[in-house]
Amino acid sequence: MTTSMAIFWEKLQQVNLVQGKNPTQDTVHSPWFIKLLLAISGWLGAIFLLGFILLAVHSLLEEPITAFMLSIPLFISAYLILRAPNNEFYEHLALALSLAGQGLFVLSIFEWGSVELIWLSIGILQALLTYFMPSFLHRIFSTIIATLCITIGFSSNGAIHFVASIIIFPAVWFCLYEFVFTQQYKRVKGLMYGLIISMVILNCSHIFNRDLDWLFFSTSDINIQIPVWISHITYVLAIIFTSWQLLLATKIHIKKPLFNTIVFLSFLF
Repeated sequence: MTTSMAIFWEKLQQVNLVQGKNPTQDTVHSPWFIKLLLAISGWLGAIFLLGFILLAVHSLLEEPITAFMLSIPLFISAYLILRAPNNEFYEHLALALSLAGQGLFVLSIFEWGSVELIWLSIGILQALLTYFMPSFLHRIFSTIIATLCITIGFSSNGAIHFVASIIIFPAVWFCLYEFVFTQQYKRVKGLMYGLIISMVILNCSHIFNRDLDWLFFSTSDINIQIPVWISHITYVLAIIFTSWQLLLATKIHIKKPLFNTIVFLSFLF
C-alpha cells in the first residue's frame, strides 16, 4: 500500500468508518463477466486491426517472404504488450496479435515441399514462443501446439505413441519440482500444464485416427519406422519413473512395509 493510502486509512479509522489493519492488496480483481467482455473486446479489436492491415497488403502476401516479414512485428508487438503491466483487454489483444503472426508464419512456409518439415518448423516456432512470450495462457497454448506439431512431423515413422510416452518424464518431473526453478517459475508453470494436456491428447489420439488421417500424410522418401515395442517399453519405464519420483516426493522408503504392501496389491490387480 502506498503512503497516501495508508494516511487515508488512518483518517477513516479516526472517524470510526473502518476497523482493522491496512489492506495490503493494491490490485482490484474484476468479476468474471468483466474479464470475459474485455477478452472479447481484445480479440475483436485485434481482428479488425489485422483485417485492415491484411486488406492493405493483400497483394504482397502472395510472396512467402513478405508474409514472414510481416509476422515478425506482430510477434514483437505481442511480446511488448504482454511484458508491460496490462489488463485482460491488452492481454487478449496481444494473444490475438501473436496468433495472427503464427498464421502468417505458416502461410510463409506453406509451399515447402516436405510436409514433415512444415510441421517441425511450426513446432520449433511454438517452442520459442513458449520460452519468450510472458503469458501463462500463451505458454500453455504454445507448448500444446509444439508437442503436437513435432509429433505429427514424426508420425510417419510411428513416433506418435513414442512421443506420448516420452513426455511423461518431463511432465512428472516438472509437476513434482516446479518450485525448484524460482526464477523461471512462470515459464515452468505454463510448460507443465501444456505438457500434461498434450500427454492426455496424445494418449487419446487413437480415438480420432480416422478423422485426422490427413495430418499424418507423408511426402518424405525416408521412412524409418519406430517399432511398437519401443513405445511400450518407454511407457513402462515412464510408469516406473513416475512411481519412483512419487515415492521420493512422499519420502516412502522402498524397504518399508507400506511400500511392499502397495507393490503386492498392484501385482494382484
